[in-house]
Amino acid sequence: MEINHSRITSYEIADYMIRTKSLLSAKELAAILEKEYPHLDVDKRDVYLRLKAIAVSKYSSVLIDDSTRPRRFQIHSLNPEFFRRSRAPRRFDEKLQNELYMTQDEKERREHQPWVMARQLFNKVVRQHRHYGNATSARI
Repeated sequence: MEINHSRITSYEIADYMIRTKSLLSAKELAAILEKEYPHLDVDKRDVYLRLKAIAVSKYSSVLIDDSTRPRRFQIHSLNPEFFRRSRAPRRFDEKLQNELYMTQDEKERREHQPWVMARQLFNKVVRQHRHYGNATSARI
């Protein structure tokens, strides 16, 4: 038995409703979408919440029939801007993106690196001081 983890999205709901121009309740639509998209998990409540979100959006043209219960929806059009926020790739600068993908060990090494460089620089200065200090005292 295969466990299904991917849920239906507003995109599939809107796509079907615009193609068919049907006046449907969430329950009717959920039953249809289960057949239309058998690989997706279709929940009646989830479909209703997504239909409500589409209906109140300023990017949609939706007819809502409040005279019957349950409510029925008919989507006439939907501007792609409705999906822009959810489907847009997240834009981070490269430095922040690299930091987000670092493991904890890599972050600790990166934070420890300035201390290592400071110790190496200090040791180099001390060695040079000893070397030149001994050379000048030997000449006298």
